[in-house]
This record gives sequence, structure tokens and C-alpha cells, in this order.
Amino acid sequence: MSSPWTSKTKPAEAAEPFSPTDAVVPEQRKYNRHPGPEFGNRLANARNLHHTHAPPPLPRRLLPGLGTQPAMGTPRPETICFGDMSPINTTEPPKKEPIFTMPETKAAQPPPHVQERLILLGPLRMIRRQCANTPGLDLLVKFIDKHMADGLQTVIEQDPIIPGVVYMVSLPMTEEHWQMYNQILSRCGHALGVHEMLATGKDGFDHWSGSASPHLTPEQREAYRVLVSGASAGLDLEEFMAELVKDQRWMWIMADSGYAGEMER
Repeated sequence: MSSPWTSKTKPAEAAEPFSPTDAVVPEQRKYNRHPGPEFGNRLANARNLHHTHAPPPLPRRLLPGLGTQPAMGTPRPETICFGDMSPINTTEPPKKEPIFTMPETKAAQPPPHVQERLILLGPLRMIRRQCANTPGLDLLVKFIDKHMADGLQTVIEQDPIIPGVVYMVSLPMTEEHWQMYNQILSRCGHALGVHEMLATGKDGFDHWSGSASPHLTPEQREAYRVLVSGASAGLDLEEFMAELVKDQRWMWIMADSGYAGEMER
């Protein structure tokens, strides 16, 4: 009868002996490139250099298949051609194409005691731009730059809110030049249409700012009142816009509900 303390497990089997041939030995890398004798000479020379001396330059590398010709010394092809294009000579500097620009026209000094003419600046600028962009009208551009230049203009009327917007200027022009400008204006349809609208004056051209107009909404009357008050106070545009946002922030048209009026703060 066996003792209860006797182990019933089988005895461990002896391990097989380890053979060195069973281990995976990594393949040794083979180096076919050996440094030349000049490599050691360069190291020795660099080590023995004085601190004020520079090491000699490295030899230039040779491209395979080019023999003893260094890579940096390979000849550059004289011409390059792709497909049906004409050959391009790479040894000559590129030719610079001349840039043709219209010579600047100096403003002519008007004769003394010449009459001042009132001219709307908007149509004049439109005519000048149209003539400059149309081939064959160089003479008209020269005429405007010579007899109606910016340096000859005197501001007569400008926008009360935005002073940089000029409506009307005065120019000293002879009768001949004045008639010539009117002929040019009659041939430029777009500029002529703007001239006819502005020539009626601000009262005829402005169809919404008059408080007595029956077509004005309450919002437009209030906006015009604020514009006039800001202009009379002498505020510039940025100060005026800041005051407008500050004072009128409670008067907005919200959700298409019409004129909101003054809301409770």
C-alpha cells in the first residue's frame, strides 16, 4: 500500500543534449569595399594639422561608366530639344524681351487767365480707363494726362461723410480743350450716362435721403438723421461708425419683423 505522501507524477524525462549545429547562426555581412591607402593618409594629415590650417579637399566622386571624368566636370549639353520644339542653346544667356510701356505724359502748364471748367471726376476717370484699355486711343490718354492731370485739379465738391470721395473738380482749360473733352464724353456711352445722372445735382440724384419723400421707410429716415448729425459733428468715418454702433445697437431689424424701434435695455 502506498503512502499518501507519495507523488503519483511521472519522473521528468532527461532533456536531449544541445547540439551547436541546431542554433541559427546569423549570416555574416560581407564587405567588399576596402578603404584605400589614401584614407589613412587623410586621417593622419587631419590629425597633424595645425589649428589654423584647413584640411585638404576631398577627391571628387566619379560617376560609374564615365571613366576618370569627375561628376562635377561632366560636359553640359549645348542644346536641349523636346519633341517638335526648336532646339534651345544652353550656352548663351537668355534674351530679355523688351517691355513696351507708354511714356509718361507730363501735365502742361495752362496759359494765364484761362477759364476754370467744372468737371465731374467720376466720368473723367471712366473715360481715362476706357481709353487706356482700348487699342488705338493712346492720343486721348495723352490728352487727358496732359491737360486734365490730377495736379491741375481743384476739389470743388466731395462727400460729406467720406471726404476721400470727390464728386466735382475745377480745371483750367481753354475753349478748344473744353470742346474736345465734351466730344470725347459724348462718344463714351457709360461715362455719359453717369454724367447725366450726376449733372442734375445731389437733390435730383438722391432719391432716398429726403425726409419728405413718401417712399422712405422709418429705417431710412432714422439712418439719414444719424448720418447728418455725425457729419455736422465733424467726426471721421471710424469715429462715426463707432458712435453709430454704440447709440443705435438697440434699433435693429430682427428676424424680418420690420422696424424694431427702441427696445428696452
